[in-house]
Amino acid sequence: MNNIAYSIGCLTLEWQNEILKNIINILKSKEEYEYSEALKILGIVAWRYEKFILKMPNKICILICEKLYISLEHKINAEKIYFIDRYNNDAKKLKSSVLVRLELLLSLLRYRNRTKDFLVPSEPLTKDYISIIDIITSKVMKLNIHLNSRIQLDIQKSEAFNKIPDLLYALRVYLTANNGAANSIKVLGVSDD
Repeated sequence: MNNIAYSIGCLTLEWQNEILKNIINILKSKEEYEYSEALKILGIVAWRYEKFILKMPNKICILICEKLYISLEHKINAEKIYFIDRYNNDAKKLKSSVLVRLELLLSLLRYRNRTKDFLVPSEPLTKDYISIIDIITSKVMKLNIHLNSRIQLDIQKSEAFNKIPDLLYALRVYLTANNGAANSIKVLGVSDD
């Protein structure tokens, strides 16, 4: 999966665009288990190539958003959100499949720079995302799940929000369009996969 994501690169070559077209076609499937891998690949590509999301047509970004929500909801409802670290039975970690989807969502929010009506707080899908982020945050906090995101963020949070993992806090802030808090968030970079 990672090799496919890495091969897409900056979409400068025809064969890279063909791979992306195939991934988008898989994303159009009605079955979550079929497009699940496509979401993971897009989640990796979206942070390896900064302008990836901004190059996507609006209808593709909407498709990704819709499928991403369904997939996250499926993971939450199936209780497939975390696993026990095999090296430390007490350490619970957020599954990489959920984590990469959350990272993809954060990347998709950059599309607002291109169109101001994308994932705005008044949209039903945005409200659904806010709800699912709240559910994930609640589970992460309640079960003391470790969240090890590749996205390195610099966030100035008030003490009331200090225990909330940075990625979940950033998603909530951006989805609700809390501009005051959003201005205190900086993406420092992405660690190696």
